[in-house]
Amino acid sequence: YFSFVDDDDHVSSQYVDLIMNALESNPDVVTFDGWYTEHGLNKRNFTIRLGSKYYEDPHDPNFYYHRFPNHLAVFKRSLVQHVKFPDIWQLEDFKWAEQIANRNLLKTEVHIPKMLYHYHCYPKINTHARSHRVR
Repeated sequence: YFSFVDDDDHVSSQYVDLIMNALESNPDVVTFDGWYTEHGLNKRNFTIRLGSKYYEDPHDPNFYYHRFPNHLAVFKRSLVQHVKFPDIWQLEDFKWAEQIANRNLLKTEVHIPKMLYHYHCYPKINTHARSHRVR
C-alpha cells in the first residue's frame, strides 16, 4: 500500500492508526474525509469515495468537494503501480487519479468517515499574465 502526503499538508493524529486498521480487510483503496484551504482561507470540506464523481456541490453551504480516489487516498500498490503520473506541471495528480478511475482498477474500499487530511493549497500568481494585464 502507498499514499502521498504533501509536505505542506497536515494529517490527523488518528491518520496512521485508522488507516492501519482499515488495511486489515485488504481493500483495494482506503478513502476518507478532509478539508481544503487556499492560503489558510476558504475552508472546503471534501470526501474521497470509490465510485464518486469528481465535482463540487455549489448548493452545499460549504461548497463541498466530492472526489474519486486521488493521490491522497491509500492504494493497493499492485493494482495501480503501472499507472504513471503524466509529465505535466499542473493537474498531474488529477490526471493520474482519472486514469485509475476510467480503467476501473479499484473494486473494494474501506471508507473512514473522519476528517483525516488538511490539504493546504497555495496557488501561485501567474506573474506573466499579471504583467500583461497591467500594461
